[in-house]
Amino acid sequence: MGQEIASVPLSWDAYGKPYTNTNEAWEMLLQASKHARYLGLVDPAAIIDRKNPQTQVYAAPINTERAEASYKDGLLTLLLSKAEDARTRTIKVNVANNGAGILFEQ
Repeated sequence: MGQEIASVPLSWDAYGKPYTNTNEAWEMLLQASKHARYLGLVDPAAIIDRKNPQTQVYAAPINTERAEASYKDGLLTLLLSKAEDARTRTIKVNVANNGAGILFEQ
């Protein structure tokens, strides 16, 4: 049988006490991480969010003149229209051998 020399908790809270997993401790961690990012001590790009799905970025140019936003019951809704030059266009192609047209969508 071995003898225990020291028992050291794995984590300490801001007050030097052993960390306990409580709502109060969680709120303190959230505030500490917010302040660390604000002070430049933590790079926000280094934080990986594994709770939420990957962000989808749509790069189509938008018509800002027609953009609309509404907020209701905690939900923000954005309606964005594609810019005219980014919209799908139909192009008629005349084929020389029989004169029939073929339509291509871009």
